[in-house]
Amino acid sequence: MAQLESHEKDLAVYTTTISWDDFNAEADKVYRRTRGRYAIPGFRKGKAPRKIIEMNYGKIFYEDALNALLPDALDAAVKELELEAVGRPDVDLDTFEEKKDIVVKVTQATLPHPTLAEYKGVEVAYHSAQVADEEVDHAIEQEREKNAVMRPVERAAQNGDTVSIDYAGSIDGVAFDGGTAEKQTLVLGSGAFIPGFEEQIEGHTAGESFDVNVTFPEEYHAEDLKGKDAVFAVTLHEVQEKEMPELDDDFAQDVSEYDTFDEYRASIKEHLMEHAREHELVEKQNNAIKTLVKLSNIEPPQAMVEEQVDVEIRNFANQLQQMGISMEQYMQFGGASIEQLRENYEPAARDRVAGDLALGALAEEQGFEATEEEIDAEMKELAETYGSKDPEDFIKRMKEMHQEDLVADDVRKKKALDYLVEQVTFVEAKEDASEEAAEETGDAPDVNTTEEQADAPASEE
Repeated sequence: MAQLESHEKDLAVYTTTISWDDFNAEADKVYRRTRGRYAIPGFRKGKAPRKIIEMNYGKIFYEDALNALLPDALDAAVKELELEAVGRPDVDLDTFEEKKDIVVKVTQATLPHPTLAEYKGVEVAYHSAQVADEEVDHAIEQEREKNAVMRPVERAAQNGDTVSIDYAGSIDGVAFDGGTAEKQTLVLGSGAFIPGFEEQIEGHTAGESFDVNVTFPEEYHAEDLKGKDAVFAVTLHEVQEKEMPELDDDFAQDVSEYDTFDEYRASIKEHLMEHAREHELVEKQNNAIKTLVKLSNIEPPQAMVEEQVDVEIRNFANQLQQMGISMEQYMQFGGASIEQLRENYEPAARDRVAGDLALGALAEEQGFEATEEEIDAEMKELAETYGSKDPEDFIKRMKEMHQEDLVADDVRKKKALDYLVEQVTFVEAKEDASEEAAEETGDAPDVNTTEEQADAPASEE
């Protein structure tokens, strides 16, 4: 039996009761499951009665029993009181006496239903889709790099060349771990190795052996090498230079379906323009939502923000895992803590939750619904997003997990977003608006990693 005490500012306070009989029966289950852990003189292990164990160790079965019963009790109370619970509840044991029903006091955040401000015709700034010639040149140069040919040269190595080297490092004549490699490929000028290493290879030719003298940076990751002077005995095996193809009709025919370079360049610009238009639409959508949130003074409950931070961190951990990096390794390499990571994600999580509440309120205001066909289509799209090889099985499993309501909610909010974009008035942003937009964007943790970062001790990282 649940009783609502108050429900103000999206925070409900209620009490719910767990019967003593149910509680004691659950405690007895815990006893039978764990009694083998306790050694009582005069009894074989696992054979001591519950009362005897409690006389020696206290009411040790109560906590597990309460934890086992609470989730169902809270779920039942939320349904009985018709609360839209969000986040984790704050639970206090209001009363507890032997052989009496247990009264639990719960403080629970609930889903806000914000009142939207007038949004029709409101001006929303955006940056129109544009592609500069420099962007086209950069895209073409990238393709040119892909088609470059490496050719051995007999001249001395210079900046930009790719070399193959053996090296063996030592400090005061003593070799150190990780300081030796054979046939190591290195692009001179890439900054992959510690400062001063690559520059001393320049001017040497294939077949030469020579010493490279360097000092490890004070911030170097290996404690025993920080700030130390080292000598690397280097043998230069080969020097290669990159031969870039000419940007002409032949190049266009080699890398595309077009006969002339002008046609190829125009296709690159159109391709970039398509991406720019997609970016423009996303910016319009995001800015429209932000404007609606600001006008309506929507402040999401902290409980919802914390839940969204959890989601963001799980997604980040999955990205790391795909790169072969664990969260523990990322923390160690980056010198960050989980608290700092949560703090970094909180602004973006707060914006996401506030925008979600705004779209939910707009969908409710306009009476948008999701048909069964739309829900299935959304599930198919999710199946593609997650790379499912069997979309029908994916949809079946989602329905078995009762995910239709969540998907239907997404469909309604997408309709609300499309509607919002139609109702506001978009105006071209001023030049300095880009700086303001950049300030509003939360910084995502840097997950970039390179092979060079793993090359201790010759890499700068």
